[in-house]
Amino acid sequence: MRKSPKKGLLYKVILSAFAVYAVCTIVNLQVQINEREAEAGKSAAMLEDQKRINSGLEEVLKSDLNDEQIKDVARDKLGMVMPGERVYVNLND
Repeated sequence: MRKSPKKGLLYKVILSAFAVYAVCTIVNLQVQINEREAEAGKSAAMLEDQKRINSGLEEVLKSDLNDEQIKDVARDKLGMVMPGERVYVNLND
C-alpha cells in the first residue's frame, strides 16, 4: 500500500506551514524578551537614581537644619508661605 502523491504533498505542506508558524512564534517571543530586558534595564537605572536621591534626602534630614533655615528654604526655593500670611507681589519689577 503506497500513499497517494496528493497525501504526501499535503503532509509536506502542513509540515512546512507548522514549521513557518513555529519559527515566526519563536522570533516574536525573542523580540518580546528583548523588549522586556530593555525595560528591566531602564527600571533598574531608575531605581538606582531614586536610591541616590533618597540617600541625599536622608542626609538632609540627618543634618542639623533648624526651623528658621527650613522656613527660609521653603519660602525662597519652594515659594511657600505660612498659614495666614499675605503675599504681596511687586508688579513693577
